[in-house]
Amino acid sequence: MKRKNGFFLAVCLAATLVAATIPEAYAQSVTEAIKEVAADAAASKPQDQSLLALIQKGGWCMVPLGALSAFTVGYVFYCFLSLRRNAVVTSDFLSAIEAYLQKRDLLGLVAHSTKQPESLARIVQTTLQFATRNPSAKFALLKEIAETEGSRQASRMFQQVSYLYDIGVVAPMFGLAGTVTGMITSFNVIGLDPSNIRPAMLANGVAEALIATAAGLVIGIPAMVFYSFFKGRAQFLAAELEAQSTSLLAHLEVQQDKQDNSNLLSK
Repeated sequence: MKRKNGFFLAVCLAATLVAATIPEAYAQSVTEAIKEVAADAAASKPQDQSLLALIQKGGWCMVPLGALSAFTVGYVFYCFLSLRRNAVVTSDFLSAIEAYLQKRDLLGLVAHSTKQPESLARIVQTTLQFATRNPSAKFALLKEIAETEGSRQASRMFQQVSYLYDIGVVAPMFGLAGTVTGMITSFNVIGLDPSNIRPAMLANGVAEALIATAAGLVIGIPAMVFYSFFKGRAQFLAAELEAQSTSLLAHLEVQQDKQDNSNLLSK
């Protein structure tokens, strides 16, 4: 029994001694690692300052920021192509509307509108389809249908532009997240051995923080600039669409008044 107790005490003493030496050994290893990093930083050659090297130093956030930058470039070109006057109304379609209305061929105008990609064609198609299916419909109801479809087409343009605003908000947030992780990296280095810190040891974390912030701003600022530009263009196109829709409704009202007067005279 005494032998077992003595063996147990010896094991406990040995474990206590080992546990006591672990912090000291860990501290020594950390100190040696920091010294090695400092020596490498002091002896290292000037690092590569190319764009690819900067992107690599930016950390994990450069991946979503790179995806956002590629999407932004492509989407800006898409907005240039889609937000133009010919996408809303064309001179040929306006001439066709006038020709069909003069002949009072509403069905022909509806058929022609279905083949056209303009936003005004969607308003003409929706309004005249209802008018041909409901010949006794009042003009106020036709006007409401045209205004509703016009609002839908205008909202589609503004929604298309709003994605650039979202990018302008999200990109700096990714940059801020990279800034936080970079500063965490730097403070972790400081926490290992505050008494033996060299500026070179903090360079990686600080570089990650600054590069991430810059990358977020480089993407976010142009996105907001293009958002303002395309928002103004969308407002102009929406006003143009409203003017042409009003002109169409005026033609329909005149024709409906003529038809009502002819019906009264026939009676």
